[in-house]
Amino acid sequence: GRMPLLAEFGCGGSRPRGREAQERGMDIAEIKGFDDPRLPDWLDIWQAAFPAEELVPFSRVLCELGRSGSPHHFVAGSIDDRVCAMAWYVDMAGGTDHGAIWLWYLAVHWEMRGRGHGAALLRDLVDRFRRRGTVRALVLEVEDPDALKGPRSDLAWRRIGFYQRLGCGLLTGVSYSIRAAAWSPRTRMCWMVLPFAPLVAEEAFELIRVSTEAEISRVGPLGLEFGEPSVPNQPTRP
Repeated sequence: GRMPLLAEFGCGGSRPRGREAQERGMDIAEIKGFDDPRLPDWLDIWQAAFPAEELVPFSRVLCELGRSGSPHHFVAGSIDDRVCAMAWYVDMAGGTDHGAIWLWYLAVHWEMRGRGHGAALLRDLVDRFRRRGTVRALVLEVEDPDALKGPRSDLAWRRIGFYQRLGCGLLTGVSYSIRAAAWSPRTRMCWMVLPFAPLVAEEAFELIRVSTEAEISRVGPLGLEFGEPSVPNQPTRP
């Protein structure tokens, strides 16, 4: 998913870690400047994990990293001083009680996948968002499996299932695409929502539309599907 927040995050590992991250020996901290030694590995994971058409320009990192008041947050999960997972999210809540956290990217180092590091990082972040008490939901985008073929479609369904197992619902009945950079082709995406309080599909749609200013269109009855897709490659979206 194209996938802002934590005053508790420091450049070091002194803040309390979430239970799962702690059990895995993962140190999770925010990268706050270009002199952070974790930044090169963070960038490598980000660039390697996503298709070129889903990557925003590198200049966006240059503009947002370390900028005072930026809602963009760059998070690294490390084990034994090696960065194993990254996240980039935007705090669209802005201290209000009606906004959302927008997860732009979440990825794990290619040599360390399948070990639960991505889930541990996301759960740690979600615990902190939830404790703020003012964020309505975490929202994120994933590739639309119906717009893909072969292995990429299978991977997209698995990615949706991954987020559903972590409590996210797939928003159905909508049409949405992104152009991550001016030179990139449009890519069809799905929206997913992890609510921190009861949220119906209509409210999720409005939360995404208002918080992210996304050009999202209704194309059918809205729904939130929290159950993992049972049959890969069988469309569940209108």
